Amino acid sequence: MALLSLAAYWIGQANDNSGPPHPVGYVTSQRWSTTATQWKSQLDVMTADRDNWITTSNSWQNAANQSWGPSRVYNSGSSWEALYNDMVNQRNTWINNANSAWGASRSYGSGESWEAAYNRVLPPSGPVFSSANGSFTGSYAVVLDTVTDRSGYWVAWFRGSWSNAPGVGASNFELWIGGSLVDSAQPDVGGSDDSGHSAVGLSYTGTTLSAGTHIQVRGNHGGPGDSASGTLYILFVPTQSFPH
Repeated sequence: MALLSLAAYWIGQANDNSGPPHPVGYVTSQRWSTTATQWKSQLDVMTADRDNWITTSNSWQNAANQSWGPSRVYNSGSSWEALYNDMVNQRNTWINNANSAWGASRSYGSGESWEAAYNRVLPPSGPVFSSANGSFTGSYAVVLDTVTDRSGYWVAWFRGSWSNAPGVGASNFELWIGGSLVDSAQPDVGGSDDSGHSAVGLSYTGTTLSAGTHIQVRGNHGGPGDSASGTLYILFVPTQSFPH
């Protein structure tokens, strides 16, 4: 009897509108046992929602992992953004370095580079030196002739001697640069008849000479039986304007 009363009590509770929430489609006094279909349909909807959220969550999680960085795990290691910013900073640094190192313009590829400027003013690896020697006999003649092989500052000097025949007037040496007389000297041979033998020197330290300029030593006022000989030297002097 007690069992029947307890069952009746719970049936009453199930049919009571004041009891727990009922599923959609519940009607007044409808027994719980008859609402199973409504509960099942709601469960199916909830299950579908859950599965959709799981799928969506997995998709976004995979997307976040793939998009994060080389680790392919979100928030693990460096992100692509951080790596990009680092790359940009390095690029800007090297651009600035290249501009600064290029040349006086401080803009890469603009104007003369420091390398070109260095090579431009780099002096020759050794002395640029030339010499000529020779002799002649008789009257006025070019004793020696040499040519500059580059433009710039040159010095020239000559050391020679003249031997006069007896009874012939005094003779002299002349230094000519590019067709112009720049220096001359007369040997002091001595003797009442100007006969004898003496050395003489000539030099030039003047302005810029162009490449291909002739530097000559000429013998002047000689006569039959006279003879002259010597050596002409020319030396290139590097400067900032003409370094090599």
